[in-house]
Amino acid sequence: LLHDKIIVETKDLKKINKYEVSLDRIGFRLQYQAESGALIIKIISIFFLLCGIVFISLKIFGQLPEYSYPNVFALTILCFLFSFLFYIKKPQDDIFLVGGRNNLVFYRAIPNEEKVLEFINLIIAGSKNYMKEIHAKVDPTINEELFYSKLHWLKSIEVISEMEMEELKNEYRIKKLF
Repeated sequence: LLHDKIIVETKDLKKINKYEVSLDRIGFRLQYQAESGALIIKIISIFFLLCGIVFISLKIFGQLPEYSYPNVFALTILCFLFSFLFYIKKPQDDIFLVGGRNNLVFYRAIPNEEKVLEFINLIIAGSKNYMKEIHAKVDPTINEELFYSKLHWLKSIEVISEMEMEELKNEYRIKKLF
């Protein structure tokens, strides 16, 4: 998070993406998106693990005919592989920062939800401050209608409050007089 932008880096198995998003292009609303099948995935993982354990037990206790060992070995390996894959598959649990031209996505539980929300609040505060700096700068040389329209726009997107808008209008009028 920098003064006027945030640098975003995403990684997957094939590539690393790194790009910048200007703080005046992000929104301030949070949306949550999570998959509800986490319990089912864990149950399937346990099922495959148990199947693998049963196959090993049958071989150890000699309950299988000699000619079926290669097939049982292959099934056991597949069961453990599927169990592992289902175990490591993390369900989607994301927080989206939306409402602007660019949406940002955060993993809700990495490192933990409290720290993620803390960071998102830093981004929102930085974005609002940056937008105030750009659009709410009191300059008596600009047209009054233009300045007021900027203030109304900032209020409509919840960058400034009604009280801040009135304070900026008063400051503008005072500077305009001098």
